[in-house]
Amino acid sequence: MLIVHSAEELQNNLKLKNKSLGLVPTMGALHQGHLSLIKRAANENKKVVVSIYVNPTQFNRSDDLDNYPKNIENDIALLKPFEKQLILYVPSHNDLYPEGIRVKNLILGALQPIWKVLPGPGISTV
Repeated sequence: MLIVHSAEELQNNLKLKNKSLGLVPTMGALHQGHLSLIKRAANENKKVVVSIYVNPTQFNRSDDLDNYPKNIENDIALLKPFEKQLILYVPSHNDLYPEGIRVKNLILGALQPIWKVLPGPGISTV
C-alpha cells in the first residue's frame, strides 16, 4: 500500500492510462461500512484511493472534533487486504487549506438563537 501525504504525491502516483480509479473519502475510524465501499471500489477499478482526513470544518463543537476517534495505525491494518490496489491519501490541513481555515460568518435568521448554543471551531455567528 502506498501512503501519500500531499496532493502532489498523489498526482505523481496516479499515472493510470486507460485504467479506472475508485475513490473512497473518509474521516478515518474505519468500520465495516467503509470496508464494503473499498471492496466494491477494488472490484470495479484497477486502483483505489482511500483518503483519511478529519475535516475540522465539519464539526460545530470543538469538543466533538477533539473527541473524534483517530487511530491511523488501526485504519492502515484494516486496509491491508486491499494493499496491492490501494493508495492511502492522508493529507495535512495545510495541503487542503493552503491559505488556512477561514472563519465564516453566518446569518441564520430564526435559527440564530439555536445556533448560538452550538458554536463550533472556525465558525462565528453575527
